[in-house]
Parts: sequence; C-alpha cells; structure tokens
Amino acid sequence: MILRRVLLVASLAGMTAGAAQAIGFVRADSGASIGSFLSFPITVRLAADESLSAPCVSAEVMQGEQRIAPSNVRIVVEASEVADERIVRVTTRVAIEEPLVTGIATLGCINKIERHFTVFADPPIVTLAVAPPPAEAPSPPAEVPAATPAAPSAAASAPRPVPDSASSGRSAPPAPP
Repeated sequence: MILRRVLLVASLAGMTAGAAQAIGFVRADSGASIGSFLSFPITVRLAADESLSAPCVSAEVMQGEQRIAPSNVRIVVEASEVADERIVRVTTRVAIEEPLVTGIATLGCINKIERHFTVFADPPIVTLAVAPPPAEAPSPPAEVPAATPAAPSAAASAPRPVPDSASSGRSAPPAPP
C-alpha cells in the first residue's frame, strides 16, 4: 500500500514537471577598455527545440559602483557559427570610465537563468608620438687623400724689398765715396 502511494506521487510529480531547459552560458569574451563603449559578447547554448529572442534577455551593467541606466544598455541576439549557439551582445551607449565593470545577464522568459560577469577594463591605448626618421645623410665622396696643410712658400717668408726712391718720387741719397 505504501509502495503504491509512493509510485502514484512520483508519477504525478513527473507529469507536472515541465520540460528541462537546456539553455546555458558557454563563454563570455571581454574586450573593454576605459574611454570606449562596452561591447560584451556572451555565447549561449540552446537545445534543438529552444529559441532565444531579445525580449527574453535582459542585462544590467555597472561600472564601479555606478549603475548604467537601462536606456544606455543595448542587447542584441545574434546567430553563431555553431547551430545550437547564439551570441548575446551587450553594449553600452556611454563610455566606460572605471576599470571594474560588472554585468548581470538574464536569459529566458518563463524559466530564467542568470549569470554575473566581472570585466576588468584595460587602460586606454596611448599612442606615443614617433620622431620622423632622420633624413638620409649624403653619401661620403669617394676616398680623397686628406689635405695636408701647405708649407708656407718661400716668397711669403722672404723679407719684403724696400721700395725704390725713383718709384717713390724722392731723390736717392748720395752714394758713399
């Protein structure tokens, strides 16, 4: 008698239980950086008989301790390369200003599944100014023997002659006897 009751209760419980959901999170890739908008793809696996539409997906995003307004969070459900997977892309319309971003994704309309994500935003990419390459130095001329300083010429080192009196307009002194 007790065995019949147990079987009856077990069979009734099995009839009232709904179909098991196979929806689940596969992976999430982060590429957030400070100063840019968040674009956070979440890969979701579905059973063959399941579908996932945007009205059955929600997300809440916080940067630091500040919640980003729901009007600035956008959710798009995209097809994936794998037939039983979808990509839920969570994006923001405001730039990320904090290094710590937290997201809560909720999937499903009736039976919901929720997962918390933490993203560490990279510092902004800084491009340093690069000095222009130096102008090409002119190619050295063919080898020429080094010039040696010229020795002073004999004419330059000889004493200068005293000008003639005839050329100066004076009379010459008398010749000695």
